Amino acid sequence: MAALILVAVIALDAYGSSGYFVTERGEEVVIMQGRPDGFLWVDPAFVEGTGVAPESLSAEAQAQLASEPSWSSLEDAQAFVEQLVANN
Repeated sequence: MAALILVAVIALDAYGSSGYFVTERGEEVVIMQGRPDGFLWVDPAFVEGTGVAPESLSAEAQAQLASEPSWSSLEDAQAFVEQLVANN
C-alpha cells in the first residue's frame, strides 16, 4: 500500500512540474515551469527571464501573453517569446 501511495505522489509531482508557460512577472516576460496556477502542492518554478518588457509588445502579443500559453518543452516556450518579439 505504501508503495502505491509513493508512486501516486511521484506521478502527481511529475505532472505538476511538467510543461512550460510564458507569463509576465514584474516588468518582464518570463518562462516558468509547471502549471500556470500550480497543481496541488507543486508551484510553478521560474526558469528564465527574457529581458522583454510586456509593455514593449503589441496589443495582440500582450493578449497572447495574458492567456499564459504553455508548451511541453522549454525550446518551444523560447521560440514563442522570439515570435512575440519578432512580430512587434
